Amino acid sequence: MRPAKIPQFLRYLIVGVTGYLFEMAVLALATRVFESGTVLAVTLSFWLGLLFSFYFQKVLAFGDHDHSVKVLGRQGMLYGVLVLVNFGFTVGFAWLFEPTLGVYLSRTIALGITTTWNFFIYRSIIFKARANP
Repeated sequence: MRPAKIPQFLRYLIVGVTGYLFEMAVLALATRVFESGTVLAVTLSFWLGLLFSFYFQKVLAFGDHDHSVKVLGRQGMLYGVLVLVNFGFTVGFAWLFEPTLGVYLSRTIALGITTTWNFFIYRSIIFKARANP
């Protein structure tokens, strides 16, 4: 099935899950094959996963094939700001709700919230289709 035939939100979720699996593969490779320490392994998996997710969300989930420096710079900046907002929200949400919901449930709910708003922010702002690309 061609990517355009799969609903956009489903493509977005597939890219997200694939990005997670990619991060775990990098983590396993770094720790088991190259025997890296935890900090280095997590750092590598985080940043490579972030790049992986940015690119494949852009191209596969949102069909944005504009790779000009101007567009990539703008999108990269907005994506970076969103990552920081998501991080702040997630930590704050988990801190606020951990006493009643526990750390795993509060983190999972925060992930659901950020996943949902990220989709709409990607679609309407970061990877918004332009009339004259």
